Amino acid sequence: MKLGNIIDKTIGVFSPEAELKRRAYREKTKVFQVLNKGYSEHGASKRKKSLIGMDADSGTADEDIGENHTLLVKRSRSLWQGSTVATAAIKNVVTNSVGTGLQPKPNIDSDYLGLNEKQKEEIEGIIEKHYNFWKKDCGYFKGESFEELQSLVMLSQLMSGDVFILLPIDESLQLQIIEADQVANGMLGGNQDIKNGVEMKDGKIVAYHIKGKAFETPKRIELRGKDSNKRNILHIMQSERPGQRRGVPFLAHVIEDLKQLDRYQKAELHAAVISSFLTVFVQTADVTDPLGIPPVPESEQVDSEDESSYELGQGSVVTMDKGETISVVNPARQNATFDSFITSISRNIGAALEIPFEVLLKHFSSSYSASRAALLELWKMIKNKRHFLINQFCRPVYEEFITILVYEGKIPYVNIEQFKNDPLYRESLFRSLWYGPSQGQIDPLKEVVAAEKRISLGITTRSQETMEMNGGDWEKNAIQLKKEKELLKELDLLTEEKKSNTSSPEESGGSRGGKRDGAGRKKVKQLEETGDGDDKGGEEDE
Repeated sequence: MKLGNIIDKTIGVFSPEAELKRRAYREKTKVFQVLNKGYSEHGASKRKKSLIGMDADSGTADEDIGENHTLLVKRSRSLWQGSTVATAAIKNVVTNSVGTGLQPKPNIDSDYLGLNEKQKEEIEGIIEKHYNFWKKDCGYFKGESFEELQSLVMLSQLMSGDVFILLPIDESLQLQIIEADQVANGMLGGNQDIKNGVEMKDGKIVAYHIKGKAFETPKRIELRGKDSNKRNILHIMQSERPGQRRGVPFLAHVIEDLKQLDRYQKAELHAAVISSFLTVFVQTADVTDPLGIPPVPESEQVDSEDESSYELGQGSVVTMDKGETISVVNPARQNATFDSFITSISRNIGAALEIPFEVLLKHFSSSYSASRAALLELWKMIKNKRHFLINQFCRPVYEEFITILVYEGKIPYVNIEQFKNDPLYRESLFRSLWYGPSQGQIDPLKEVVAAEKRISLGITTRSQETMEMNGGDWEKNAIQLKKEKELLKELDLLTEEKKSNTSSPEESGGSRGGKRDGAGRKKVKQLEETGDGDDKGGEEDE
């Protein structure tokens, strides 16, 4: 028997009421000891006043996301169309992740395909030639280029949460982009298997229901062909929940903050405009000959039908009737906290979107190190977005393009039967590297010197550094540099170029930092001789 029970019984001999109270208190203590375990005393506490008002509920991905998808898309598009910060956030991602376009560089596995180096180069050259011709006019709607489609797909996915691409059943490979609104259940609604236009069976997506007009019966498009197993449609979406059918807009987590910030900005702008108006009200004893003219001409009034409303104008003189007075709320103020408040809220929005506020507002006022850190943080997110777009859109389309070339007999040395039956054989032919616009540099000289040291230490290669620096192709640069040197030698200009590269600091325009500038030019010249130059058409490796 426990000591507490012995004491209770002893007390009960003299005071049964006191024993009962002690036992009741002990039972209550046991309840709290059971409840206050782990998170029940912290984030899951049901008795802390700070958390009692936090009504939180959660359901399946279809309930939490699917049932709110339409409203989220509408609000996201409204912010894109009217909020400056929201527009800047989406444009930042599209411009940096896609920019002028993502380009593939064929890199087939010659060992598995049984090809020598010469045959490998021949096949890669054929693929590049046909791809460069096809990408100029591959859009179904108006013959858009593949680069234009990449930007449109990324923009639509960020704005609406997801976007769809119909792949043609013929060999034209004209890509048709389907907006998120067109994938829906239709007038009859869905069922347990069909929700938000996405049909699932046994836990897998098997088909999509697409409508062309608002009240049109959706057309069922199977994910893959029954006989060929070829993909008929691509669903570009980043999932955040298992079993999620539809995507979440990029701005979904900051919709409220963006809307409130937009209202605040517009209110401050309107107050500044109103305070800039100079309007004089004249009051006389008897109004028989009114002075002045209406403050705003009737043709320019926004609410001319309401006679009880007054509209302010610039430099206006208004005469009032006898007995009328006017009371004005003075909006003239210099809001000293406006800039700091906008910056503070933008920091929170940028943190949620993984965009540093310096980049979001295009405001770089800190040191070189801080600005570079902001760009590096942005580039982590951009690489993720670019990788996502390549895997879900660019690479599947590229593989479909290669498949068409194989069946048309345009790629030599390929065993078609093995291509049909061996997935690894197909993957060896599909293999490629994808390049996009580079990050850019704040101080190019420092970046070049650092790249040279990484190459000399064996940390990276010349090809990697060229792609990181300017999105170029080092092999193409080396070939081009060789041609240029041969042409300079032929024209007897090579000696003059060497003289200009070794000229003194005074001859090149100044004496500040002579030794350092000369060393910098020497390093750049060494890089040019090794082939780490710029290539106008190159893109970055993914």
